[in-house]
Amino acid sequence: MLPKSVPGKIIAAWAANGFTLVISEPLMLELERALFYPKIRPRILRTDEQLSAFHTSIRLTSSLVEPGGHKAPIPKDIDDALVLQTLIAGQADYLISADHDLLVLSEHYPIVTPAEFSMRHL
Repeated sequence: MLPKSVPGKIIAAWAANGFTLVISEPLMLELERALFYPKIRPRILRTDEQLSAFHTSIRLTSSLVEPGGHKAPIPKDIDDALVLQTLIAGQADYLISADHDLLVLSEHYPIVTPAEFSMRHL
């Protein structure tokens, strides 16, 4: 991730204990896959070892929740239901997302874009 980008600044704030990340095991698995997607990998200026260490640090420092059993509306993209269930299970203050299918639910859930979160909290 580019350190001066909005996502890079959010990650830096998390790493500096600026907030607690709430995540679930299924989302940890998706993150692990996504970090190495051919389309994304060239944009992340880290070695494979650094990415593995980053993934491990997320596991060790985040609030890991079980999303099962929490009711969430069925979003347009069915895979996003797990994201909403994690938000609900973790009682998170915000879901930071650039996903339009999630952002349209922001009047019902605390969903903000990375830019909105950055302006409010960084």
